[in-house]
Amino acid sequence: MFKFLLQHCSLVTGHLTTKVDVFSFGVILMELITGRKAIDDSQPEDSMHIVPWFRRVHLNKDSLHKVIDPAIDLNDETLASIHTVAELAGHCSAEEPYQRPNMTHVVHVLLNLVDQWKPSDSNSEDI
Repeated sequence: MFKFLLQHCSLVTGHLTTKVDVFSFGVILMELITGRKAIDDSQPEDSMHIVPWFRRVHLNKDSLHKVIDPAIDLNDETLASIHTVAELAGHCSAEEPYQRPNMTHVVHVLLNLVDQWKPSDSNSEDI
């Protein structure tokens, strides 16, 4: 499932151009990692908005694994990829637009992960 998400995220990045889009894409990455909505009224006020909540969680590296969407099948390789995507999501959602990466950088990071998750057998049914 995580492989599927990464491949589709890399397709979406071709349509994003501005720093606002980069911020929004960071939010989407956070939603994919956690399974939470960008704004979740069912959460306490300090956790309602995903960006500040995710920043706090991400600062404490040990707590990130506790908020990963349970639908993602975790193993060491997947967890390493999630940490990379979480780092990227944090950069994309930086408070100041000049601190956010451009989409070329985002695509490069995601393509490296997609290449890592490609099946080694091109005739595989998983393709």
